[in-house]
Amino acid sequence: MAILREGDGPEVRRLFDELHARAETGRSITLPAPTHEWLAGVDQADDDMVVRFLDLLWEYPRFDPPLMPEQIRDESLEANLRYGSGRSGFHHALIISTLPGPGLETTELLHRLNARGIDGEQETEAAKWLVSYLLGHPETRAATVRSLWWMLERDDLAPVAEFVRPQLEPDEIADIES
Repeated sequence: MAILREGDGPEVRRLFDELHARAETGRSITLPAPTHEWLAGVDQADDDMVVRFLDLLWEYPRFDPPLMPEQIRDESLEANLRYGSGRSGFHHALIISTLPGPGLETTELLHRLNARGIDGEQETEAAKWLVSYLLGHPETRAATVRSLWWMLERDDLAPVAEFVRPQLEPDEIADIES
């Protein structure tokens, strides 16, 4: 899987497309468990690449060793924060909203964000979009709102909470600030 560790973005995009097609047609091959580091050396790692990576993480059927749900959640968050933006934030939130128990998944994801924190403009922007899109899904909204209070208490995450404030209802703002 050296191509996933370094190289040209278009080649990696084609590889992700091929793996997706293999999974769709039942011709999947066993892959090593993916990590966000697969994107580290890729030229042009952008939102589109992150979306393809998220699809691989959440949908590909054969990893060795198999990924546990918390590993998928952690790798998704890392890839999105490091390389993503609006489109990948939307896609990540959509994935979470369609999982069984989306409220719990949202809580777990945002607890991971709290434990990890964010650093720099790239991660701040990616976190803003992810949280904004989580608020946009009825299945994930309540869990996202419940997580905003601790974001306001942290210097690194407060800009994320302020970014989504216009999306909140007055009663939600009152709950967060009380």
